[in-house]
Amino acid sequence: MSLKGSLVTLRAVEKDDAGTIFMWENNPANWKVSNTEVPFSLYDIHQLIEQQADIRKSGQMRLVIETSAESRPVGVIDLYDLNFKHGYAAVGILIAADADKGKGFAGEALQLFCTYCKEILELRNLYCHIITITKQAFNFSKKQVSYMQERAKIGCALKINISTNSLINYV
Repeated sequence: MSLKGSLVTLRAVEKDDAGTIFMWENNPANWKVSNTEVPFSLYDIHQLIEQQADIRKSGQMRLVIETSAESRPVGVIDLYDLNFKHGYAAVGILIAADADKGKGFAGEALQLFCTYCKEILELRNLYCHIITITKQAFNFSKKQVSYMQERAKIGCALKINISTNSLINYV
């Protein structure tokens, strides 16, 4: 299975990514979406990369989102709160630089990731929380509606919880 789209490619996190992830994780602007309250050390980032090598043991996975054209890392997509027994997990997406937001990277990454989760990990339900309502977040949610309605036909569901506490089911 290829995790490559026309805009982005998803790949495993490598040790060489630690410095970039360190900068992204320690940017206070990203803390609200990652539930972070204190900075990470570089050692913490290396430990996280090592722990995620075994998805069944750690219950989480992170993939780097990079541009297909340039192979330039623009963000990460995370799977966490993973429960294989009940077939669900949470998804988190970070597009790090403002200049890379609104270009369709997150949407295509989510579509590739959903297919991977369904076909390889055999998950039936994914959910995510959108913390900040911005025009980009709203447009992202709208675009995912039609995609997820199509995916529902083959047994994939996504629930998006927006910060207003309204739960939107795309089944």
